[in-house]
Amino acid sequence: MRWTPVSMLLVACAPLQPRPVAIRVVGEGAGDLVAAHACLGVARAPERALWIGAPENWRAARERLGGELSEAELAPLDWYDEVLVVIPLPAGSLPSAVVVGTEEGVDVVTVDVAAVPASSGARSVSLLRIRRSGRQLAAVVRDQQRGSEQTVGVFLPR
Repeated sequence: MRWTPVSMLLVACAPLQPRPVAIRVVGEGAGDLVAAHACLGVARAPERALWIGAPENWRAARERLGGELSEAELAPLDWYDEVLVVIPLPAGSLPSAVVVGTEEGVDVVTVDVAAVPASSGARSVSLLRIRRSGRQLAAVVRDQQRGSEQTVGVFLPR
């Protein structure tokens, strides 16, 4: 899978059905934070979000999580200015939107999810290409159908 510009994004979570995902920026200051997003199936989903700030961390994550993520190809990445964040999604759900904002000096990326009827319970992750901002980053998964929201990772600036 190749990274595409945010405005041209189509997300596919095999074996679940493909679905377009909107990336919405809320407020000021986080407009260019998320450079790209992809949803990929994994053999083993992490319990918490992963911050991947170097090529060797990317290789290790691909090997550990398996599935489509292990075969994902990235467009050239400037590891000095960008990182990858892997956000685990609930079994049998797909992202419906990515919401980006800054709250009290913390960058917040929220992945809204929706359950997929008659899904096999397959696991997937949202893979985000994020520009380093010098602020903390919080990763949140929100299921508005169930009324739940969970912070799955908080990362200090590196």
